[in-house]
Amino acid sequence: MVRLLDAGLVRRAHAEVRTLRESARTSAATDAVRFRRSDIDRASGNRSSADRTLESFARERRNSPDLALAWMERGFLSLEDNDATVAASMFDEAAMAAERDITRRDGETYVALAHRARYWQGVSLATKGAYREASDALYACIHVDSTGPYAPRALYAIGQLHERNEDRPAALAAFADVRRRFPRGSTVVASRIREAQLRIIERRPERALDALTGIESLLDAAERGDTSTIDVQVDLEESREEVLAIRAEAATLRGREAEALDSCRVFLERYPSSPRRWHVRQHAGYNALAIGRFDEALVHFTMILDSVADESNAIRQLALLYHPVTLRRMGKKNEALEAFAALALRSDYPYQAQALVETGQAAYEAGDFDKGRKALERAERDARDPMTSVRAQVLLGAVFVEQQQWTKAAAAYERAEQRALTADSAILPGRTRYISEARLKRGICLVQSQQTQAAIAALSDFLGNHPNDPRRDEATFWLAEAMYRADLLKNAQELYSEIVERFTASRRREEAMYGLAWTYFRRRFFDKSVDAFGELLRDFPDSKYATEAFTRRGDGYYVSKQFRAAAEQYRQAAARSPKSEEGQYSSFQRGQALYRAGDLDEAITAMRAFVRGYTTSRLADDALYLVGWISFQRRDYGTAITELESLLSAYPSGDHVVRALYTIADARYNLGETDAALEQYRAVIHRFPSHPLAAEAARSMQYVLLGMGRADEAIAIADTLINANPTSLAAEEFSYKKAEIFYSGKNYTTAAAELEAYLKKYPSASKADEALYLLGMTYLNMSDVRQAEASFGDLRKKYPESEYVPTSLLELAAYFERTANATSADSVYNIVMTAYKDDSIRASRAGFERASLARLRGDTVKAITIWTMTADLYGETEYGDQARYQLAMYHRRKGAPDSARHHLGILATRVDQPLLAANALYDIGVTFVREKRYEEAVVPFQKVRDEFAGIEDWYTLSLLGLGECLEQLQRPTEAIEVYSLIVDLRPDDDFGNSARSRLKRLQKGGRR
Repeated sequence: MVRLLDAGLVRRAHAEVRTLRESARTSAATDAVRFRRSDIDRASGNRSSADRTLESFARERRNSPDLALAWMERGFLSLEDNDATVAASMFDEAAMAAERDITRRDGETYVALAHRARYWQGVSLATKGAYREASDALYACIHVDSTGPYAPRALYAIGQLHERNEDRPAALAAFADVRRRFPRGSTVVASRIREAQLRIIERRPERALDALTGIESLLDAAERGDTSTIDVQVDLEESREEVLAIRAEAATLRGREAEALDSCRVFLERYPSSPRRWHVRQHAGYNALAIGRFDEALVHFTMILDSVADESNAIRQLALLYHPVTLRRMGKKNEALEAFAALALRSDYPYQAQALVETGQAAYEAGDFDKGRKALERAERDARDPMTSVRAQVLLGAVFVEQQQWTKAAAAYERAEQRALTADSAILPGRTRYISEARLKRGICLVQSQQTQAAIAALSDFLGNHPNDPRRDEATFWLAEAMYRADLLKNAQELYSEIVERFTASRRREEAMYGLAWTYFRRRFFDKSVDAFGELLRDFPDSKYATEAFTRRGDGYYVSKQFRAAAEQYRQAAARSPKSEEGQYSSFQRGQALYRAGDLDEAITAMRAFVRGYTTSRLADDALYLVGWISFQRRDYGTAITELESLLSAYPSGDHVVRALYTIADARYNLGETDAALEQYRAVIHRFPSHPLAAEAARSMQYVLLGMGRADEAIAIADTLINANPTSLAAEEFSYKKAEIFYSGKNYTTAAAELEAYLKKYPSASKADEALYLLGMTYLNMSDVRQAEASFGDLRKKYPESEYVPTSLLELAAYFERTANATSADSVYNIVMTAYKDDSIRASRAGFERASLARLRGDTVKAITIWTMTADLYGETEYGDQARYQLAMYHRRKGAPDSARHHLGILATRVDQPLLAANALYDIGVTFVREKRYEEAVVPFQKVRDEFAGIEDWYTLSLLGLGECLEQLQRPTEAIEVYSLIVDLRPDDDFGNSARSRLKRLQKGGRR
């Protein structure tokens, strides 16, 4: 704006107005006299007199055609007196007067006057800081005459006003509008330069270069004075310097530092005294530094420091920072650190935070992470600009990563991300790069700190927002790791697969293949796991995961029961790394796999080799136990005892001592050494009273002793175990076992006492409901119905869902039935049918028994009703089938063979109950024989012959029935064949004798 208001420009504009005045003279001679008097006063320096003359004219001659000219003259006088406020008012009066006269007088002259008046009004308003009013006046200037000489000036001035208001988009629009509307206008060069400079600020170098396209041709024409090509330009003097400097900056922003450096060199050679030379020299140093020309960069920064003495100069201050940066890049780290430290201590240094960042980075690169952390924490705290803040936070995150402080690192990267997100890319070069870096590193740190859900969100955010980032494989790998650690195995599998298949050159491919194989393994896709570990070994034969890969392949084959293949993989793992944990494990597992494969001799060899190689291993006694166990399984009990006693000698405190003792006891029992076996079982109980095998040993002893009729000793064993571990589960179990022994020995009184004591001592025992049931049964066997009912009642009350409740009711009903108390029996059976109708086994039994009781009472109708209901509701149960069979027999007795066959036909379909089906088919055949329907009888008999061979006696009875039918049907040859079969199958019993007599009769030609 200042350039549009210099003294020469005002004088030229004033001269233009006078020329207009002379060329358009229309007023009276007296008016001309007043203007000349004013000119004379102004020329003689009597400016006040000149203004008074014009003021008097404007007041007295308001209808004069020169009124607008008078106001214009007064406006220029005010500008010359530096009174912009009065000048703006005068130009406004001039513009209004001219605008009134446009339609009344010579329109062209007054358009020119109004056009100029509005422009100078806008300039005057801008000078006093009234930018909004100035813009209105300048827009009015363009509106009055959009092709006038001041239109491009006005539009250019509007752009400058928007700049001052920090409205960059509006300024850019205005400057671009000059280029579009006034391609040869007086401000086209200046507008293009300003537009390009603003695009540089926005870090949009392509748009900046676009604005400068063809500008050199315009400058050439302007400098030649070729007004046919371009109007006389404002602000032309330093335009070439500005263009060259802008082109250098644009090249830097485009990543063409070498090109930028060349442009800077040309500038410095061409304009050695330019006021911009230090700015360009600094830019040259920056570009030289960027392309590794450190010596040249150092020369530029040193020259600035030697030549620019003003400590407050911004260019010098930046050179103070870049000078040690260059030294550090040149390898002069001590000098650089000394300079950075000095700058970091200067509280008046405007780039103190940047110096701290450089100090922190240098310490980080030197491995002094604690010093780096302190410097970077200060830098983050003191930073005032986004670039310094984000750099400090990213580097701080890197320091925490090196110190494996993952949570702190994640927090630092999160702060960097948030700061970068809120920053304008114009003031944070590489904003997207910083955001992507922070997101990726934060996600990785969150994985490492086991914050898997947050890691998944961060890494997914990175992949979603940075689709073209070259580190997508890294992000995908860590996202897969997060999914794996969060047990989202299917997602992890897909991500690992993406790395393996898509990012074939990724440095993470080996780890991804390893993760993929493990994912298959954990998902129990063992075939795929084996293949994936195999692919890892093929692609990376020297992988650090090779031993583990062989081991997991072995595990995969082992779990899939491919034991020989497993043994081979374990062999390779053990051979590859015999001293590692995986190698030791694989050596042991090889023996296990060979054992499972049935290669018992090889298994013994492998296990002996394991013990020799890993004498102190915690698995050594396991290996020796397996050697002994294999002999036990081979029923070579003597060798088994020898091997297991060797284990006890070598590893007296090993994990398998108790198991070895127990197996030796079993082996001695199998050898018939009963007393030795009992002693060995006692050793297990005595030495390991709390071990589960102690209970097994006690059970085995009880079994042996009970088999020998030594029940008292069996009970004593239980007492021993109970007394040794009164609060153990085994004590609870053996307390119950004691009661069972007394019950099975029909010592009901003692059994009842033991059960009462058991329930009192273990009220919450897992077998409490069974104990109440057994107690009730004990009292029933003692004919103490009252106590039995009380026990069964407690059972129903305390354990209503127990399976023993309906069983106890059935036993009680059966007791009533046995003691001829049919009414009570029927009542209890009815309770079972009603209350436990969904328990098909017990409800069907209750129904069958109720029907049987009704039949015994002579109530056939009720019996038939209940049998029918039972058969229909519980057709797939034993008692449902029996009920249906009773219905069939009832109908057969009543002479209703079709009804009988209906029920028998249903039973004949029960292929899951072959005995029942064969019986039903035989009975169907019998009903047809009784009706002399022999052809139809042959069908069920033949079906039994074809489908139920061996189901006796229904198979043989059906053959006899079939033979009889064939005789009746005059098919003796087939009958002889059937009878001969019976004789072959059962030559010595009644069936065979009957068939033999029938054969004799047929062979003699006889007939029934």
